[in-house]
Amino acid sequence: MAGDAARDHLLSQRACPGCDLRRQDLAQLDLGQVDLRQAQLQEANLLKADLHLADLRGANLGWAVLVQADLREARLQGAQLKDV
Repeated sequence: MAGDAARDHLLSQRACPGCDLRRQDLAQLDLGQVDLRQAQLQEANLLKADLHLADLRGANLGWAVLVQADLREARLQGAQLKDV
């Protein structure tokens, strides 16, 4: 699943493992406890997003905007954080 459809799915289901969310505007959203395992989040705007307790294992966050994002207790094992 990709693009706006993936974003809508994420917001309605609070889970979107493996989704392509590259370049999506997710700024200031409540994404606490969501399942984003293996998600493609390159260049996503996560400015001030609440990712508290989110499952980001294996996600690609390259070039994502994470300024003031709440990553407390997020699961980041295997996540790609290069150039964040």
